[in-house]
Amino acid sequence: HVLTLDNLWESKSSFPCSFSKPFNFSFMKELGILFFRVVRNWNTLSITFANDPKNHFVTTTSDVVNEIGSLRTAIINASSGDMITFALEEYTAIIRLDDELGSLNINKSLTILGPGANLLNISGDSDGNGSPDTRIFEIQPSSSFEIKGLRVSHGYAEKGGGFYVGENAGLKITACEITHCTADQWGGGVDVNGGSMSVRSSLFLNNRTTQTVGKGGGAISCLLYTSPS
Repeated sequence: HVLTLDNLWESKSSFPCSFSKPFNFSFMKELGILFFRVVRNWNTLSITFANDPKNHFVTTTSDVVNEIGSLRTAIINASSGDMITFALEEYTAIIRLDDELGSLNINKSLTILGPGANLLNISGDSDGNGSPDTRIFEIQPSSSFEIKGLRVSHGYAEKGGGFYVGENAGLKITACEITHCTADQWGGGVDVNGGSMSVRSSLFLNNRTTQTVGKGGGAISCLLYTSPS
């Protein structure tokens, strides 16, 4: 028999199915096992669940861990291939990162789709005094991150104030504004350290490296590794 079940996790413990023989199904969510009965004999049916991409909603501007609705929690809970979108009560809005929690860590394939760079700002200015305090996004090696329709501002780090892209990681920026980010050495806005980056229809404004030890890339710094031919 071929069985297709939609929204099985949300279904009741018993649900009707149409087969050539009468089957009575019951589902044990805790064990992840589906049992069925044919006449009076109990058997076990193995089912593989498709891991379809999910959309995680951000509903608060608070930067906290383990609070459903926060951006940081959505990133932690997301699986590779998922998307994060926003459903805040009002716009324009700003999410100020907690400098004690640090940057938002991307260690998977993830897309964040914002409402527009003029409507939502992800800021590293934790206390709102106009000075950058923490990096915004750190893309771990071999991860992939796409961001659309957001302003990323007032990030600060030694390398990559707004974004740091690790080795073999990928960053795609579309319809964003990257502004007022600072790095001590490389890439005030973005530092790509052996990864890849693409930018489309985006603005880089007032990003810089510090005057004393800054080495290059006020907006973007890229370090590319090449193999000898």
